[in-house]
Amino acid sequence: MPLISQCRTDKSTIVHLQQLENGDIGVVTANDGVYLLEHATCKIITHLKIDELEPHAHGIAFSPDGGYFAFSHETSKGHALRLIDIESKRLIRSYATQENSIEQLSFDPSSTYIVAGTSTGRVFLWRVDGINLIARLSSFPEFTPTMLTAPTHNYVSAIAFSDTMVATSGYGGSIVVTNLRSQANTRRLKPGRRRIDAICFMDDNHLISGNEDGLIELIHIEEHHPIKRVPTTIGAIAHLQYFSENKFLLAASKYNHIALINIATMEVADNHYIATDSPIRAMTRNAPNSLLIGLENGEIKQAELSPFSEFDLLVDDENYRLAYAMADHEPIIRSSVAFQKMDERFHLAYNKALRALASGRHDDAKIFLIPFGKVPQKSHKIQMLFNAFDNFPRFKHLIKETKYAAAYGLSVQYPSLQQTKSYANLEEQWEKAFTKAQKLIIKGDEAHAKAAFADFLTVPAKSTFIRLLLHRTKVVIAFSKAIHARDFITLKKLTENDPVLCDTPSYKAIIASADEMIESIMRAIKTNQFEKASQLADELKQIPHLTHHYDHIVQFLQKAERLQLNLEKGNKQRYYELLDRSSELSVLPQAKKMEKAWEKMIESCEEAVIAGNTASLKEILGELITLSTRSDKIGNLLRSSYQMQLKYYLTRHEYEMMKQGIEQYVFLFGMDNETYQLIRLLNEEGEGFSLSEEQTQHRPRSLWLTLTQGKLPDDIAKFQ
Repeated sequence: MPLISQCRTDKSTIVHLQQLENGDIGVVTANDGVYLLEHATCKIITHLKIDELEPHAHGIAFSPDGGYFAFSHETSKGHALRLIDIESKRLIRSYATQENSIEQLSFDPSSTYIVAGTSTGRVFLWRVDGINLIARLSSFPEFTPTMLTAPTHNYVSAIAFSDTMVATSGYGGSIVVTNLRSQANTRRLKPGRRRIDAICFMDDNHLISGNEDGLIELIHIEEHHPIKRVPTTIGAIAHLQYFSENKFLLAASKYNHIALINIATMEVADNHYIATDSPIRAMTRNAPNSLLIGLENGEIKQAELSPFSEFDLLVDDENYRLAYAMADHEPIIRSSVAFQKMDERFHLAYNKALRALASGRHDDAKIFLIPFGKVPQKSHKIQMLFNAFDNFPRFKHLIKETKYAAAYGLSVQYPSLQQTKSYANLEEQWEKAFTKAQKLIIKGDEAHAKAAFADFLTVPAKSTFIRLLLHRTKVVIAFSKAIHARDFITLKKLTENDPVLCDTPSYKAIIASADEMIESIMRAIKTNQFEKASQLADELKQIPHLTHHYDHIVQFLQKAERLQLNLEKGNKQRYYELLDRSSELSVLPQAKKMEKAWEKMIESCEEAVIAGNTASLKEILGELITLSTRSDKIGNLLRSSYQMQLKYYLTRHEYEMMKQGIEQYVFLFGMDNETYQLIRLLNEEGEGFSLSEEQTQHRPRSLWLTLTQGKLPDDIAKFQ
């Protein structure tokens, strides 16, 4: 079981724990306590006093690099998001959210963006170095024709990140997965209708979610649905921590215990893997195999997930008996890298002992296996090894005397003998005899064929092959011709009628070469050798057990060729459109380079947005400003840039220009929360201003592109 120790005790409930990049731990308590803990000693190294922080706040987060702390706050004018610089302990930025109370908050892994989920079901995106809203990533619920009205109680309940993707869950149990840089190919997953309060990425293709019924679901992102489900008895799941090294997941609810789920087998290993004296309110990873748990009573507990340090010491001291015994009681240890390395040590020692026994060095073999001699889990295998080599002299003698039936019988009784050079030589003799006999049969020389494997006639394991050669000559001839011609269709028919043919050396070799063909095709495509890939694909079509890959491979090849052609012609717009519509192409090296180029360009665009420099933004994007598959991202950049311009007009008291700009903005992009706020500020300045009902109606997010075809003004107030 995990080793539980006390980290520290606070005066009030722990509401947030978060590990930072340097290992330090960010902590928030219900009595407004915000501080950083040194991960090794649990001592406070930085303390922030924030009067505005609300008890039991939900919208709170530290940036992974430890530079910022963000929290939601209700002001007299509505809700806002505050950003604190941790080093200076000063408020450096505030983001107005009006009626959108923030319930979920998180920084992206690069500490560049803040993602917030609100009580109105919206998911907002800001940069830490600007005040303008960069994007509204999604909204919950996912409206359908049958949903005529918005829900009374909306929410965003969970946020999770991979390197470039963000997953958010909200009303209706749906999950939206978005690329922060491109906002292209957004996936909307519907694992069920129950509320999901915890999600995490397993890898780039899989998400893990936990819902209010205690159900864990493994979801394939591209397939849009759960592929495996694990029911637990821990209640509504509020926290998930995935340990990719060991393929284990920790899940907790509002109660005082944490379940351990084996993701490899999708089974609950232990519903009460960790138990605490008080209900769990927060948890975060503290080290590769360590967890910090924040409790309702103010305690922070540290749990070493299985006694890995103790296990490592046992392995280092070569106390394998206790190490294997510990692993038998700790499922997380058995799947760990440390356990695999220990098992590799045994196999290395076993193989050394085997070679020593084969060379007649019995004492050396014992020495090699001494460290594992008292390990019950290995004792039978070790005993069988020595028993086998007690019979090794007899085994070699039988081979020497060509008493192959007895030799094979002994190798079956003592399988360790099959790992010796003597056995390998015996099999080599059989393969030579079989190949020679096969050639003679094809020539019609049955008498000499029979003589070729005379020494193997009485070997039971070879009798099926021999009968096939002697009594079904036509099959053997057809099989040989099919092997030589690489005629996989004929081979399939022959092996279905005579499965023993599958065990012949020639068949094993040709199937091995066929199985490598898909990898060969992918290597050719990735290096732009399309003609070679096409030739290999044509051959793939003739291999029955691989034909189901053919259509997919050909489609992938054709798209990859078009992608490369667009790149060579310099047509970036069509390149990205094809890439966005065929996400499988993202594995290509050239596609990865182009996405890096896009990310760098977007970073420059966002810097221009902060200054409201739309002219620079347009110049950076160039022809890509009309990229339809990424119009959400581009539109959000334009919105933010124009909103900054409108704010400048407000600060300079150029109210008429601001009014004109707002009307033109709404015409292009429709009404949004930022514009409502600008109108409110304008009216507070004594400028009576309002929009017509028609102007405030909902407009499609990409309508701006249809209206302008990318011909947008540098200044929104001067657009006609």
